Amino acid sequence: MHTTKWPSLGELHVEVCDEVEIIFAANISEYGEELKDRRNIGQGEERQLHSQPLFWTTKDNTFPRLKELELRLNRNLREI
Repeated sequence: MHTTKWPSLGELHVEVCDEVEIIFAANISEYGEELKDRRNIGQGEERQLHSQPLFWTTKDNTFPRLKELELRLNRNLREI
């Protein structure tokens, strides 16, 4: 699994892309486990996500200059 860094990107537009369900995901383990969703789930439980995000990111400012994120007509988008 590869993460990406875009230090000069100022704008990102995702339009009419029904295949995208998740824009960014940063929950990557060192052992290559699948992305796990821990929101709204009881303590200690995890739910596997089968969708790949558009961008795998890290916590260290993957998009440090991003000022505009425009999302339009992405019917299946469920997580940013």
